[in-house]
Amino acid sequence: MSTLSSKLNFTIFTKTSEVQYRNMKKLLFLLGALFALNLSAQDDDTCQFSVKIESSDWINPIGELDACYDFDLSAVTNDPDQDLFFEWTYFDSLTSGVKEVVFSDKQLINNYSFSQLGIYPIRVRAYDNSGCEAFDSLRVVFDNPGVGASVFYYNEGKDMLPELHNVCASDSITIIPGVTRGDSLTNFYQPISWNEVGGENFGDGIYLPDGSGVSYETDFNVSGFDPATTLGVGDSVKVCVNIEHSFLGDLEMSLISPNGKEVQLFDDIGSEVEYWLGDAIDNDYLAEDTIRAGDCWEYCWSLDPGFGVLTNSLDNTIVSPLYGGKSMIPGTYRPSGDFSDFNGSTANGQWTLKITDHLEQDNGFICSWNLFINIDGQTELLNAKIIDFKWDCSEEPSSIVYPETDSTQLVLQPTTSGIHTYVMTITDNHGCDYQKEFELDVFKAPVVSSNGPALCDKDLDLLGTRFLEQDSVLWEVISVQESGYGFLSSENWYKPKFWANEFGYYQLKFTDLICETSDTIDFEFIQRVPELTYEPLIRDEMETQVKAKSWSDEGQWDFLSNSGVIEFSQEDSLETLVRVSDYGDYLLTYTGCDTTLAFNILFMEDLEVSNVITPNGDGENDFFKIGDLTEEFYSYSNMSIFNRWGDEVYRNGSYGIDGSMWDGQSTHQNDELPNGAYFYVLKVGNKVTKEEEVYRGTVQLYR
Repeated sequence: MSTLSSKLNFTIFTKTSEVQYRNMKKLLFLLGALFALNLSAQDDDTCQFSVKIESSDWINPIGELDACYDFDLSAVTNDPDQDLFFEWTYFDSLTSGVKEVVFSDKQLINNYSFSQLGIYPIRVRAYDNSGCEAFDSLRVVFDNPGVGASVFYYNEGKDMLPELHNVCASDSITIIPGVTRGDSLTNFYQPISWNEVGGENFGDGIYLPDGSGVSYETDFNVSGFDPATTLGVGDSVKVCVNIEHSFLGDLEMSLISPNGKEVQLFDDIGSEVEYWLGDAIDNDYLAEDTIRAGDCWEYCWSLDPGFGVLTNSLDNTIVSPLYGGKSMIPGTYRPSGDFSDFNGSTANGQWTLKITDHLEQDNGFICSWNLFINIDGQTELLNAKIIDFKWDCSEEPSSIVYPETDSTQLVLQPTTSGIHTYVMTITDNHGCDYQKEFELDVFKAPVVSSNGPALCDKDLDLLGTRFLEQDSVLWEVISVQESGYGFLSSENWYKPKFWANEFGYYQLKFTDLICETSDTIDFEFIQRVPELTYEPLIRDEMETQVKAKSWSDEGQWDFLSNSGVIEFSQEDSLETLVRVSDYGDYLLTYTGCDTTLAFNILFMEDLEVSNVITPNGDGENDFFKIGDLTEEFYSYSNMSIFNRWGDEVYRNGSYGIDGSMWDGQSTHQNDELPNGAYFYVLKVGNKVTKEEEVYRGTVQLYR
């Protein structure tokens, strides 16, 4: 059993009485002409705008739009910035009388359709608040019902496919399309199966293998006519076959009606001359996977032919351009039988195309075939027939796996992750194309992420995405250095919090249990020591600003010193103002990222140097005093005093620290110095800053 991989083109035409048709056209033309009159003649020269009807459907030169099913219209003006209003109307002459119908006040009309077949004159009126208006019109020819909607099923046809369906990558899913119009089911594309006598399966394609009297038959069920309709005088049948076949002399082809009447299209010519059909490849079957079709040409048979009966006469043959054979000219031929034999046969039912091959040395292919039936005096067919369809997916074309060609089912096997849009384009027997699409969200592997680096913290917010169902996911710890950890689930298990007792390296795994795919994430809980910014020595102030750079959300300022009272403006902030009650050396701490840092700040006054000494024994200014010069803060204190001639009259290497101070005596002769101005140089070593400080000035000596 071989099958058809291309397509069957099945078209049915009907016609009305010529007189009725001409009268209807005259009436509709007059109606359309009246409707299309430009009623926008305006006396006001300020009304300058115009309107024009446009559509994505083709509007022919005489202003007709052939509507397959629905259509869109747009009112385009030459003044788009003006505030305009719109009114769409049409004349309905299908009921008694003529009725004007207002059907929209929008500038754009999408997916509009009529409930009955007919010709509808349509007018659009554009107007503004100033009384200016403009018109345009056309006729919508709605002469076939078309295909209104498509639905898709899966799960062996049990469930309707949603617009966006979730699947795992590499999973196979079978889609069954169902095409409807309104509440009635439209006959979908019916593919062909060729019945081979030998029972061999030659794979895809209508392959005509070498044979000796072997017949191949295909059936197609016609159901669009009234059940009582039969073919009679004035009715016609036309059949077209796209074919390539070598050695025409051994081939026969006939058409069989539902009543079993058989009419020969052509018979065994019997010539020894090698005449071909199409641009054929002879004896091209080497193995099942090496069959190659030639170039199919279309040959038709009807009672209105361009050629006579298909023969091997030289006046209707040409040289094949590719393979060099002498081929029959493609075109319409008279059947060797008589199509009038079909008179009395029902139009509905099973029509059969039969081919017989009488020679074992040739083969061929049929790429497609068409059947046209014209019935006189019957109205238009109410159910459109779908004669062709195709599928497209721009994201991954290779994901479309066509099934057995005797089925309209679509088999998909996507492998890449993301949204895949599958578009079905179908063509009916009225020449109308329609598209319907659905989307698959393909899950190749989940994706796991976190809320950032885990510095100092020992918990982490996780997020798993791109999985099929949130109730079918699993979190695991697959690598860990320390013990004590776990997950704190939120309302949705795909985004838990992971916690651990210790700093260290961790590796987690997130699994989509339905698609059996997973993703991992590596991270490390790192202990980072805070960085402090402060001034270790504060002079003549009792407050200072301290800052911490920490990788923890929490921190704490504190102190250990007993020098006095310390206050912090903000104890749990990265920056705070420190205030002390007394001068002194204070020991403070900052705790963050599981680390406590201690640091010293010395609050001290500058040395106070007096500028006068009166060593007269009255207890006041008897010594040259230096305030706050103590051993607590200074490691040494070198004092030198000079007279006005620059001679050093006093020196002490531990001035003030050891309790000794200048009392007006010279350290060199140990005698009293005269009154007057003296110069001093004091050098001290600061224990906190580890730097030497130098003080210079004058002091007056009075006795």
